Amino acid sequence: MNSTVKPHLLVEVMGLPSRQPLPPEKLCMLFLSYREFPDAFALAFRYRCEVRHHWPPFFEFWIRAPCGILFVFDKKLHIPTLLRLAGRLTRRLEAYVYKHAWLEPFLEGIDENQHMEFIHFKAGLHFLERYLRHHDNRLPTVECYRFSMFDKLGDPFIEKLIVNEKPKDANNERCRIENIVVGSIVTRSIWQPINICGKVLKVNTKVLKSLTVRGGVPYRAALRMITETYSKIERLQFNFVEIEFGPRSREYPDYMNRINGIVQAFKTAMHNHPGAVSVSAVYYGHKTRPGPALAETCRTTLTGFTVKLAEIYPGGPDYIVCKFQSNEGNKSLNVKARLYEH
Repeated sequence: MNSTVKPHLLVEVMGLPSRQPLPPEKLCMLFLSYREFPDAFALAFRYRCEVRHHWPPFFEFWIRAPCGILFVFDKKLHIPTLLRLAGRLTRRLEAYVYKHAWLEPFLEGIDENQHMEFIHFKAGLHFLERYLRHHDNRLPTVECYRFSMFDKLGDPFIEKLIVNEKPKDANNERCRIENIVVGSIVTRSIWQPINICGKVLKVNTKVLKSLTVRGGVPYRAALRMITETYSKIERLQFNFVEIEFGPRSREYPDYMNRINGIVQAFKTAMHNHPGAVSVSAVYYGHKTRPGPALAETCRTTLTGFTVKLAEIYPGGPDYIVCKFQSNEGNKSLNVKARLYEH
């Protein structure tokens, strides 16, 4: 190979879209035949690096660079120098890291890593314990759905926890988490706000700064979080607060009055909260032929709402959309009531 080729040009050639994953044989060949290949390898990881596994075969270790190059290492053919460099530059790790001797250079690079942004708990308990030992007992953003793992790790400081799947278990000790993001998982508990499918996440609220819940939350649970459980944190965000009523209230004017009361309760709770609070709430109702008369009832009964009567599709049945919006400083409240035909 022409040893005068600049490293950045080599990266561009390796990263051509038509290229297949760079197998261990070719990776070793490039390393041995091109003295500046480590520089080219490092350039490939300049911005981001994701570590992924590909099974089978069992002993392959795949690392994807931001330019699209997929480097493949295996037990028989691997360059320790490149593995260590990859570990040092990795920013995102989403796969289990086996405790094989040939992967030790990669772990040594992780020990030196100052760029890690995200770790999935599937990396393994042994990996997380080692990472904590070399990073002042501190984890970056972590995605996890086995809360009991936090008890096994002692008392780490976690910059952000992401929960995107139904949790498998709960933790016993309150963990130090600065920010929490709950994905599109419905939580129904009023008394335990971060109770997802019956698995409670115990958090040290003195450390917690922000909580974002993207999945459905009953409005009573959201109010409780604002007024009690998380009344002191810096930021609360609820993307999908569900307003639901029991079967006792069947007349729509009664529904509308209750929605007015809920809106007022949120405004008061948010006003009294010292931090930034964002709430988006929805109510879905069904009515036989919701037409102009019901739309007018909504206009006269709902306070501060805009009301629109439209067709679900051209020539189709009507539906009514009522919207409320309030933005005051760092407080944002959006409420939608949608009334459809049975």
